[in-house]
Amino acid sequence: MNRVRSALAHLIAVVAVLLMPLALTSAWSSEVVNDEDRWVETVGPLATDPDVVNAVAVRLEDLAVATVDVGGAERALEDILGADLGGAGARTEQALREAVRQVVVRVVSSDVFPPAWEEAMRATHTQLLRALRSDSGAEVSVDLGPLLQAVLDSLSEQGLPVTVDASGLDAAFSVASSGELDQARAGYQVVDAAGLGLPVAVALLAAVALLVSARRMVTAGILLVGAALSAVVVWLGLGAARTLLLDRAPTADRNLLAAMYDVLVADLERLALLVVVAGPAVLVVLLLLRRLGGRRRREPAA
Repeated sequence: MNRVRSALAHLIAVVAVLLMPLALTSAWSSEVVNDEDRWVETVGPLATDPDVVNAVAVRLEDLAVATVDVGGAERALEDILGADLGGAGARTEQALREAVRQVVVRVVSSDVFPPAWEEAMRATHTQLLRALRSDSGAEVSVDLGPLLQAVLDSLSEQGLPVTVDASGLDAAFSVASSGELDQARAGYQVVDAAGLGLPVAVALLAAVALLVSARRMVTAGILLVGAALSAVVVWLGLGAARTLLLDRAPTADRNLLAAMYDVLVADLERLALLVVVAGPAVLVVLLLLRRLGGRRRREPAA
């Protein structure tokens, strides 16, 4: 009878272990990916991240330079930079880029940037969930239009002839292409369906396995070591996903995407690391307590 109980308990424990990677991922997805406020709270602080600020500034500078009529900008540039350009075309273009860079730096360093970034993140989150939950997804991007418009308004105020407004320009970073979203959709929908119910179910399976088992230390070992191995699988999967995402991204966008990815999965990585460390550690403590208990039982007989 004890053998049957132990075999059943070990089977339940193995099932719980096999479900653990999905349970960890679904808990994180429910708390971070599916919650708009938590998403914005997580990625909002990137407005002060140097890599993000620099990537946004480079994109805004390139777009803004393309909107200015170089031929009509020389006098305004001389006033802005306090230098005589002497009518040299190449020198004027260089001066234009310098003037635009000054404006861009001022915008991304101002109080305008954080709320604009958060608003862009809300829009990105809406796009992402719509694409992942539908049958076909469009590209998901970070819209920098409001920031670009702030730059163009500042350039106009300084007398530079801006030829278009931000609405006529593609001021967005691509986060994921439709092809990448098509590949990710099935996996996301499985994780989304599991939700917070799966982690609870895994915990219940583990409890049942321990209650049923006639050899609870062995069952506990299966659960704790299995949990650690499951966490390693999650950790390796996150690293592989990061590499795949950045390899497919344009070089100019990689720093921004890397910063976004790293901050979004940080909680899941910390959870995985905790499980990797805690699983074996708890098992060692249980074994030591068992040995200590065995010694105490033998002492009176001696």
